[in-house]
Amino acid sequence: MDAAKQHIFIQRVLFLFELNKRSAGKAQSLRMAKQDWSMECDVSCVCGYALAQMQRFRDTDNKVVFTNDCIKTMMNRFIEGYLSSN
Repeated sequence: MDAAKQHIFIQRVLFLFELNKRSAGKAQSLRMAKQDWSMECDVSCVCGYALAQMQRFRDTDNKVVFTNDCIKTMMNRFIEGYLSSN
């Protein structure tokens, strides 16, 4: 896992923590199961790979196909769960 994938993973975990914190009571401890942690790690690696490929992808005229705004939007959608099966 490189730094970019690690960043995505941590942002995703923090986002999930904030969502769960809002719905949980104050006395409840919030923990992620080991299986969920591993799944989020794997999915973050796949998403990081896809985003890296989007950054490198060029058309036949060697022009960038995906803008930085598009890539940033895709990353945010992943973090917020729009692209996952959850």
